[in-house]
Amino acid sequence: MGIRYYGWPLRTQADFERAVDDPCATSYALDRREAAIDDENCVGLDKGFRVLLDYFLRDWMPGPSADSLLEVAGPPGSSALATMATPDRCHCIDERQINVLPRAGALLLLGDVLYSDGYASWKPYYGIVPAEYVRLAADDYARVDLAELEKACGEADGLYCSGLFEPFREAIQRFANEGAGFFYSIR
Repeated sequence: MGIRYYGWPLRTQADFERAVDDPCATSYALDRREAAIDDENCVGLDKGFRVLLDYFLRDWMPGPSADSLLEVAGPPGSSALATMATPDRCHCIDERQINVLPRAGALLLLGDVLYSDGYASWKPYYGIVPAEYVRLAADDYARVDLAELEKACGEADGLYCSGLFEPFREAIQRFANEGAGFFYSIR
């Protein structure tokens, strides 16, 4: 029992449109259709999706570089950004107005149920991902070292998450190679 993650390929524009129009019914229809094609087309991350999402959101931005763009001169005749970006010019926004996109692997994991009545009940979350983003996620997943993933996810969750992630990664790679989008539910 409890909240789990399930996903399926979106093979056609009609699949995509139906998922947008009625995600609940589409999730059940895709589950039946894809299971009839190949059980491995019905992917799941069970309860491990949250730990995997944390992994893909953690420490993904590179550290500061010695070759910062602020220190390097621009095109001939221009000034380095560092000479133009003075602290007194940076008060027009606050940090909530800056949106940094997550690592590509997180794109197929974002979201969670909407709880009601405290935590007694919830409404499902549905993610609909176009094929271009499935390719980006597949490429990111291909770079994941399973031993490093196990270590990063911790002693309690490491083996569990890597065991779920490996077949998930293979399925997403297959879907990307087929040019499919991806539809998932967290319910």
